[in-house]
Amino acid sequence: MKTYHKITEELLERRDQYLAAQKKKRNTLIKAGGLVCVLAAAWLLVFGLGKQNRVDPSIMTATPIGPASAASAQESGDSREGSSTQAAPQPLPADNTDTQPAPQETLPVTTLPGFTPPTAGNDTAPDPSAIPTPPAESTPPKETTAAPPVTVIWADGASFGVDPASYEPWNGKQVAYTLAQALEEQPDGTVFAIAAFPIVDDQLVIDGKTLAEYEAEAREERMLPEKLAQLTKEGDLLKYGEALVDGTAPIGETWARSLYEERVAFYGELLDIYIQDGVFLEDKLWEAMMTPQPNTAQLAYDAALRRAREQVCRGAAEELAMQGIESGYREADGTLVLFATEKAFASLTLSDGLEWYFSLAFREAGTPEPA
Repeated sequence: MKTYHKITEELLERRDQYLAAQKKKRNTLIKAGGLVCVLAAAWLLVFGLGKQNRVDPSIMTATPIGPASAASAQESGDSREGSSTQAAPQPLPADNTDTQPAPQETLPVTTLPGFTPPTAGNDTAPDPSAIPTPPAESTPPKETTAAPPVTVIWADGASFGVDPASYEPWNGKQVAYTLAQALEEQPDGTVFAIAAFPIVDDQLVIDGKTLAEYEAEAREERMLPEKLAQLTKEGDLLKYGEALVDGTAPIGETWARSLYEERVAFYGELLDIYIQDGVFLEDKLWEAMMTPQPNTAQLAYDAALRRAREQVCRGAAEELAMQGIESGYREADGTLVLFATEKAFASLTLSDGLEWYFSLAFREAGTPEPA
Protein backbone atom coordinates (compact mmCIF):
# COMPACT_ATOMS: atom_id res chain seq x y z
CA MET A 1 0.00 0.00 0.00
CA LYS A 2 1.39 3.44 -1.05
CA THR A 3 2.08 5.92 1.65
CA TYR A 4 1.00 9.54 1.66
CA HIS A 5 4.50 10.80 0.76
CA LYS A 6 4.83 8.29 -2.10
CA ILE A 7 1.54 9.41 -3.64
CA THR A 8 2.55 13.11 -3.35
CA GLU A 9 5.89 12.47 -5.06
CA GLU A 10 4.18 10.64 -7.93
CA LEU A 11 1.71 13.52 -8.41
CA LEU A 12 4.51 16.10 -8.54
CA GLU A 13 6.49 13.98 -11.02
CA ARG A 14 3.46 13.63 -13.30
CA ARG A 15 2.81 17.36 -13.10
CA ASP A 16 6.41 18.09 -14.26
CA GLN A 17 6.03 15.62 -17.14
CA TYR A 18 2.76 17.27 -18.15
CA LEU A 19 4.23 20.82 -18.12
CA ALA A 20 7.26 19.73 -20.17
CA ALA A 21 4.97 18.18 -22.81
CA GLN A 22 2.86 21.35 -23.00
CA LYS A 23 5.98 23.54 -23.40
CA LYS A 24 7.25 21.33 -26.22
CA LYS A 25 3.91 21.56 -27.99
CA ARG A 26 3.88 25.36 -27.68
CA ASN A 27 7.35 25.60 -29.25
CA THR A 28 6.23 23.36 -32.12
CA LEU A 29 3.17 25.55 -32.71
CA ILE A 30 5.29 28.73 -32.72
CA LYS A 31 7.67 27.29 -35.33
CA ALA A 32 4.76 26.06 -37.47
CA GLY A 33 3.11 29.48 -37.29
CA GLY A 34 6.31 31.21 -38.40
CA LEU A 35 6.63 28.90 -41.38
CA VAL A 36 3.05 29.60 -42.41
CA CYS A 37 3.65 33.34 -42.22
CA VAL A 38 6.74 33.09 -44.47
CA LEU A 39 4.79 31.08 -47.05
CA ALA A 40 1.97 33.62 -46.94
CA ALA A 41 4.41 36.54 -47.46
CA ALA A 42 5.99 34.80 -50.43
CA TRP A 43 2.57 34.25 -51.96
CA LEU A 44 1.73 37.91 -51.53
CA LEU A 45 4.97 38.95 -53.21
CA VAL A 46 4.32 36.71 -56.20
CA PHE A 47 0.77 37.94 -56.46
CA GLY A 48 1.80 41.63 -56.22
CA LEU A 49 4.63 41.37 -58.80
CA GLY A 50 2.41 39.56 -61.21
CA LYS A 51 -0.15 42.33 -60.93
CA GLN A 52 2.24 45.32 -61.39
CA ASN A 53 4.82 43.60 -63.63
CA ARG A 54 7.57 44.83 -61.39
CA VAL A 55 9.70 43.61 -58.60
CA ASP A 56 10.86 45.70 -55.68
CA PRO A 57 14.35 44.53 -54.72
CA SER A 58 13.79 45.60 -51.12
CA ILE A 59 11.05 43.12 -50.86
CA MET A 60 13.51 40.31 -51.37
CA THR A 61 15.39 41.27 -48.26
CA ALA A 62 15.79 38.31 -45.99
CA THR A 63 13.16 38.33 -43.27
CA PRO A 64 13.51 36.51 -39.98
CA ILE A 65 11.13 33.65 -39.46
CA GLY A 66 8.33 34.48 -37.13
CA PRO A 67 4.89 35.94 -36.98
CA ALA A 68 6.12 39.47 -36.16
CA SER A 69 8.56 39.60 -39.10
CA ALA A 70 5.91 38.37 -41.50
CA ALA A 71 3.55 41.10 -40.41
CA SER A 72 6.23 43.81 -40.85
CA ALA A 73 7.06 42.51 -44.33
CA GLN A 74 3.42 42.72 -45.34
CA GLU A 75 3.19 46.31 -44.09
CA SER A 76 6.36 47.23 -46.07
CA GLY A 77 4.92 45.72 -49.23
CA ASP A 78 1.70 47.63 -48.81
CA SER A 79 3.55 50.96 -48.34
CA ARG A 80 5.54 50.41 -51.49
CA GLU A 81 2.44 49.75 -53.55
CA GLY A 82 1.36 53.37 -53.04
CA SER A 83 -2.20 53.71 -54.32
CA SER A 84 -2.97 50.04 -53.94
CA THR A 85 -5.69 49.68 -51.33
CA GLN A 86 -6.58 46.02 -51.76
CA ALA A 87 -6.27 44.15 -48.47
CA ALA A 88 -3.92 41.24 -48.38
CA PRO A 89 -5.55 37.84 -48.21
CA GLN A 90 -5.55 36.19 -44.82
CA PRO A 91 -3.13 33.27 -44.28
CA LEU A 92 -4.54 29.87 -44.94
CA PRO A 93 -5.17 27.83 -41.85
CA ALA A 94 -2.62 25.18 -41.26
CA ASP A 95 -3.41 21.50 -41.32
CA ASN A 96 -5.37 20.57 -38.24
CA THR A 97 -3.08 17.68 -37.64
CA ASP A 98 -0.15 20.08 -37.27
CA THR A 99 -1.66 22.95 -35.37
CA GLN A 100 -4.46 21.47 -33.23
CA PRO A 101 -3.15 20.77 -29.73
CA ALA A 102 -3.19 17.18 -28.62
CA PRO A 103 -5.92 16.25 -26.22
CA GLN A 104 -4.90 16.71 -22.60
CA GLU A 105 -3.72 13.52 -20.97
CA THR A 106 -5.81 12.51 -18.01
CA LEU A 107 -3.75 11.21 -15.10
CA PRO A 108 -5.07 9.00 -12.34
CA VAL A 109 -5.05 11.22 -9.25
CA THR A 110 -5.74 10.14 -5.71
CA THR A 111 -7.44 13.04 -3.98
CA LEU A 112 -5.71 13.98 -0.73
CA PRO A 113 -7.13 16.34 1.87
CA GLY A 114 -5.79 19.90 1.46
CA PHE A 115 -3.89 19.22 -1.84
CA THR A 116 -4.88 20.54 -5.30
CA PRO A 117 -3.30 18.71 -8.27
CA PRO A 118 -1.50 20.96 -10.86
CA THR A 119 -3.56 22.13 -13.87
CA ALA A 120 -2.57 22.90 -17.44
CA GLY A 121 -0.52 26.07 -17.74
CA ASN A 122 0.22 26.19 -14.05
CA ASP A 123 4.02 26.18 -13.77
CA THR A 124 4.05 27.17 -10.11
CA ALA A 125 5.21 24.43 -7.77
CA PRO A 126 2.81 23.68 -4.93
CA ASP A 127 3.47 25.31 -1.64
CA PRO A 128 5.00 22.68 0.63
CA SER A 129 3.00 24.09 3.51
CA ALA A 130 -0.17 23.31 1.56
CA ILE A 131 0.65 19.60 1.59
CA PRO A 132 -0.98 18.27 4.72
CA THR A 133 0.98 16.34 7.26
CA PRO A 134 -0.04 12.69 7.14
CA PRO A 135 -1.93 11.59 10.22
CA ALA A 136 -0.04 9.52 12.73
CA GLU A 137 -0.49 5.85 12.17
CA SER A 138 -2.58 4.29 14.89
CA THR A 139 -2.67 0.67 15.83
CA PRO A 140 -6.15 -0.73 15.25
CA PRO A 141 -7.73 -2.22 18.35
CA LYS A 142 -7.37 -5.93 18.72
CA GLU A 143 -10.47 -7.88 18.04
CA THR A 144 -11.64 -9.71 21.11
CA THR A 145 -14.07 -12.56 21.13
CA ALA A 146 -16.55 -12.40 23.97
CA ALA A 147 -16.43 -15.45 26.18
CA PRO A 148 -19.61 -17.52 26.20
CA PRO A 149 -21.85 -16.92 29.21
CA VAL A 150 -21.23 -19.17 32.20
CA THR A 151 -24.18 -21.12 33.56
CA VAL A 152 -24.17 -21.12 37.36
CA ILE A 153 -26.48 -23.41 39.32
CA TRP A 154 -27.76 -21.98 42.62
CA ALA A 155 -30.05 -23.44 45.25
CA ASP A 156 -33.75 -22.64 45.33
CA GLY A 157 -34.53 -20.47 48.33
CA ALA A 158 -32.26 -20.19 51.36
CA SER A 159 -30.54 -22.72 53.56
CA PHE A 160 -28.67 -22.12 56.80
CA GLY A 161 -26.77 -24.53 58.98
CA VAL A 162 -26.22 -28.23 58.46
CA ASP A 163 -28.65 -31.12 58.70
CA PRO A 164 -26.45 -34.26 58.63
CA ALA A 165 -29.47 -36.44 57.90
CA SER A 166 -29.88 -34.87 54.44
CA TYR A 167 -26.28 -35.46 53.39
CA GLU A 168 -24.72 -38.49 51.71
CA PRO A 169 -21.18 -39.52 50.75
CA TRP A 170 -20.01 -38.41 47.30
CA ASN A 171 -16.39 -38.85 46.22
CA GLY A 172 -15.28 -38.86 49.86
CA LYS A 173 -17.30 -35.71 50.73
CA GLN A 174 -20.51 -35.14 52.68
CA VAL A 175 -22.79 -33.72 49.97
CA ALA A 176 -26.43 -32.66 50.21
CA TYR A 177 -28.86 -34.74 48.18
CA THR A 178 -29.91 -31.75 46.04
CA LEU A 179 -26.28 -31.01 45.14
CA ALA A 180 -25.55 -34.66 44.31
CA GLN A 181 -28.61 -34.75 42.06
CA ALA A 182 -27.62 -31.53 40.27
CA LEU A 183 -24.10 -32.82 39.71
CA GLU A 184 -25.50 -35.86 37.95
CA GLU A 185 -28.12 -34.07 35.86
CA GLN A 186 -26.29 -30.97 34.62
CA PRO A 187 -24.05 -31.18 31.52
CA ASP A 188 -20.26 -31.04 31.65
CA GLY A 189 -18.84 -27.54 32.07
CA THR A 190 -21.70 -26.32 34.24
CA VAL A 191 -20.52 -24.27 37.23
CA PHE A 192 -22.11 -24.94 40.62
CA ALA A 193 -22.36 -22.45 43.46
CA ILE A 194 -21.50 -24.65 46.45
CA ALA A 195 -21.76 -23.69 50.11
CA ALA A 196 -19.05 -25.38 52.21
CA PHE A 197 -19.78 -25.52 55.94
CA PRO A 198 -16.97 -26.60 58.32
CA ILE A 199 -17.37 -28.29 61.69
CA VAL A 200 -14.67 -26.40 63.56
CA ASP A 201 -12.55 -27.86 66.35
CA ASP A 202 -13.93 -26.90 69.78
CA GLN A 203 -10.37 -26.55 71.04
CA LEU A 204 -9.69 -23.64 68.72
CA VAL A 205 -8.74 -20.65 70.89
CA ILE A 206 -10.48 -17.32 70.35
CA ASP A 207 -9.50 -14.39 72.60
CA GLY A 208 -7.94 -16.61 75.23
CA LYS A 209 -10.73 -19.18 75.54
CA THR A 210 -11.49 -22.32 73.63
CA LEU A 211 -14.73 -22.76 71.78
CA ALA A 212 -15.60 -25.49 74.25
CA GLU A 213 -15.40 -23.00 77.11
CA TYR A 214 -17.54 -20.49 75.28
CA GLU A 215 -20.10 -23.19 74.59
CA ALA A 216 -20.20 -24.34 78.23
CA GLU A 217 -20.92 -20.81 79.41
CA ALA A 218 -23.64 -20.38 76.84
CA ARG A 219 -25.19 -23.70 77.80
CA GLU A 220 -25.17 -22.73 81.46
CA GLU A 221 -26.89 -19.49 80.61
CA ARG A 222 -29.62 -21.28 78.64
CA MET A 223 -30.30 -23.66 81.54
CA LEU A 224 -30.59 -20.93 84.15
CA PRO A 225 -34.41 -20.53 83.97
CA GLU A 226 -34.83 -24.28 84.41
CA LYS A 227 -32.47 -24.38 87.39
CA LEU A 228 -34.25 -21.52 89.09
CA ALA A 229 -37.58 -23.27 88.67
CA GLN A 230 -36.20 -26.54 90.12
CA LEU A 231 -34.60 -24.71 93.01
CA THR A 232 -37.98 -23.42 94.14
CA LYS A 233 -38.86 -27.06 94.84
CA GLU A 234 -35.63 -28.27 96.39
CA GLY A 235 -34.34 -25.14 98.08
CA ASP A 236 -36.05 -25.92 101.40
CA LEU A 237 -34.31 -29.33 101.52
CA LEU A 238 -30.88 -28.33 100.23
CA LYS A 239 -30.61 -25.63 102.86
CA TYR A 240 -29.79 -28.41 105.38
CA GLY A 241 -26.69 -29.38 103.47
CA GLU A 242 -24.84 -32.50 104.69
CA ALA A 243 -27.60 -33.14 107.23
CA LEU A 244 -29.64 -34.61 104.41
CA VAL A 245 -26.97 -37.28 103.97
CA ASP A 246 -26.16 -38.22 107.56
CA GLY A 247 -29.83 -38.23 108.66
CA THR A 248 -29.60 -35.33 111.13
CA ALA A 249 -31.90 -33.00 109.19
CA PRO A 250 -34.93 -31.93 111.32
CA ILE A 251 -37.32 -32.99 108.60
CA GLY A 252 -36.34 -36.65 109.14
CA GLU A 253 -35.47 -37.14 105.44
CA THR A 254 -32.21 -38.76 104.32
CA TRP A 255 -30.63 -38.59 100.82
CA ALA A 256 -28.08 -40.84 99.29
CA ARG A 257 -24.74 -39.09 98.93
CA SER A 258 -24.67 -39.64 95.16
CA LEU A 259 -28.03 -37.90 94.83
CA TYR A 260 -26.97 -35.07 97.07
CA GLU A 261 -23.72 -34.47 95.16
CA GLU A 262 -25.47 -34.62 91.80
CA ARG A 263 -28.00 -31.93 92.85
CA VAL A 264 -25.34 -29.71 94.33
CA ALA A 265 -23.36 -29.95 91.12
CA PHE A 266 -26.48 -29.17 89.08
CA TYR A 267 -27.24 -25.93 90.93
CA GLY A 268 -23.66 -24.88 91.36
CA GLU A 269 -23.17 -21.31 92.53
CA LEU A 270 -26.92 -20.74 92.70
CA LEU A 271 -26.94 -22.45 96.10
CA ASP A 272 -24.52 -19.81 97.43
CA ILE A 273 -26.74 -17.03 96.06
CA TYR A 274 -30.13 -18.23 97.30
CA ILE A 275 -29.16 -20.24 100.41
CA GLN A 276 -27.22 -18.27 103.02
CA ASP A 277 -26.55 -19.36 106.62
CA GLY A 278 -29.02 -22.22 106.26
CA VAL A 279 -31.80 -19.88 105.09
CA PHE A 280 -33.45 -20.34 101.70
CA LEU A 281 -34.05 -16.89 100.07
CA GLU A 282 -37.15 -17.87 98.21
CA ASP A 283 -38.41 -14.33 97.59
CA LYS A 284 -35.10 -13.38 96.00
CA LEU A 285 -35.32 -16.48 93.81
CA TRP A 286 -38.81 -15.61 92.59
CA GLU A 287 -37.72 -12.07 91.84
CA ALA A 288 -34.87 -13.39 89.69
CA MET A 289 -37.24 -15.69 87.85
CA MET A 290 -39.49 -12.77 86.98
CA THR A 291 -36.60 -10.67 85.64
CA PRO A 292 -35.54 -11.24 81.99
CA GLN A 293 -32.14 -12.89 81.92
CA PRO A 294 -29.37 -11.51 79.67
CA ASN A 295 -27.86 -13.77 77.02
CA THR A 296 -24.36 -12.34 77.01
CA ALA A 297 -22.71 -15.77 77.18
CA GLN A 298 -24.66 -17.00 74.14
CA LEU A 299 -23.74 -13.87 72.18
CA ALA A 300 -20.09 -14.31 73.10
CA TYR A 301 -20.15 -17.94 71.98
CA ASP A 302 -21.86 -17.09 68.67
CA ALA A 303 -19.30 -14.38 67.95
CA ALA A 304 -16.40 -16.68 68.77
CA LEU A 305 -17.87 -19.44 66.60
CA ARG A 306 -18.28 -17.07 63.65
CA ARG A 307 -14.71 -15.91 63.98
CA ALA A 308 -13.50 -19.49 64.15
CA ARG A 309 -15.45 -20.47 61.03
CA GLU A 310 -14.25 -17.39 59.17
CA GLN A 311 -10.67 -18.22 60.09
CA VAL A 312 -11.08 -21.78 58.82
CA CYS A 313 -12.93 -20.73 55.65
CA ARG A 314 -10.41 -18.08 54.68
CA GLY A 315 -7.60 -20.56 55.11
CA ALA A 316 -9.49 -23.05 52.94
CA ALA A 317 -10.09 -20.35 50.29
CA GLU A 318 -6.35 -19.80 49.94
CA GLU A 319 -5.88 -23.53 49.50
CA LEU A 320 -8.66 -23.71 46.91
CA ALA A 321 -7.14 -20.82 44.97
CA MET A 322 -4.01 -22.90 44.51
CA GLN A 323 -6.25 -25.59 42.98
CA GLY A 324 -7.77 -23.05 40.56
CA ILE A 325 -11.14 -22.86 42.34
CA GLU A 326 -12.68 -19.45 43.02
CA SER A 327 -14.26 -19.05 46.46
CA GLY A 328 -15.07 -16.52 49.15
CA TYR A 329 -16.31 -16.36 52.73
CA ARG A 330 -19.92 -15.25 53.22
CA GLU A 331 -20.67 -13.73 56.59
CA ALA A 332 -24.46 -14.08 56.27
CA ASP A 333 -24.36 -17.78 57.12
CA GLY A 334 -20.70 -18.42 57.95
CA THR A 335 -20.08 -20.52 54.86
CA LEU A 336 -17.43 -20.68 52.18
CA VAL A 337 -19.11 -20.24 48.76
CA LEU A 338 -17.09 -21.80 45.97
CA PHE A 339 -17.67 -22.02 42.20
CA ALA A 340 -16.59 -25.24 40.55
CA THR A 341 -17.53 -27.66 37.83
CA GLU A 342 -18.38 -31.26 38.66
CA LYS A 343 -14.87 -32.36 37.68
CA ALA A 344 -13.13 -29.68 39.75
CA PHE A 345 -15.36 -30.34 42.76
CA ALA A 346 -14.70 -34.08 42.61
CA SER A 347 -10.93 -33.50 42.83
CA LEU A 348 -11.18 -30.84 45.53
CA THR A 349 -9.12 -31.55 48.66
CA LEU A 350 -8.61 -29.69 51.93
CA SER A 351 -5.78 -30.41 54.32
CA ASP A 352 -7.23 -28.97 57.54
CA GLY A 353 -8.57 -32.37 58.64
CA LEU A 354 -11.99 -30.92 59.49
CA GLU A 355 -15.37 -32.30 58.57
CA TRP A 356 -16.99 -30.26 55.78
CA TYR A 357 -20.57 -30.35 54.53
CA PHE A 358 -21.32 -29.25 50.96
CA SER A 359 -24.65 -28.12 49.51
CA LEU A 360 -25.95 -25.84 46.76
CA ALA A 361 -25.57 -22.25 47.90
CA PHE A 362 -28.52 -19.89 47.78
CA ARG A 363 -27.82 -16.66 45.95
CA GLU A 364 -27.71 -13.80 48.41
CA ALA A 365 -28.63 -10.38 47.01
CA GLY A 366 -25.53 -8.79 45.44
CA THR A 367 -23.55 -12.02 45.23
CA PRO A 368 -21.43 -11.76 42.04
CA GLU A 369 -21.04 -14.50 39.47
CA PRO A 370 -17.61 -16.10 39.11
CA ALA A 371 -15.13 -14.07 36.97
